[in-house]
Amino acid sequence: MTISWLEPDPDRVGAVIERRHCAAGQPDGQIAAADCALCDAGPILVGDLAAELIEWHTVAESVRAWLLESGWRQHPRRGLICGDHPGIA
Repeated sequence: MTISWLEPDPDRVGAVIERRHCAAGQPDGQIAAADCALCDAGPILVGDLAAELIEWHTVAESVRAWLLESGWRQHPRRGLICGDHPGIA
């Protein structure tokens, strides 16, 4: 099964890139999941992106921007919600 991994973009400061790996090919280092508040689905974060989520319990602004550009939305009470839940108000 292929999993989305978000990593810092080495060519653009403050940006992320998506890579797809199976679990066996996962990157080295610290990892954490950026989960949807409703279904716990979402990409895996690597390195500094993972560290920020673990330490501060919030995703980096570059990850938030990537999620919003990918169809996620920020719910005022629930937090980040993936595009699989369009009817949640």
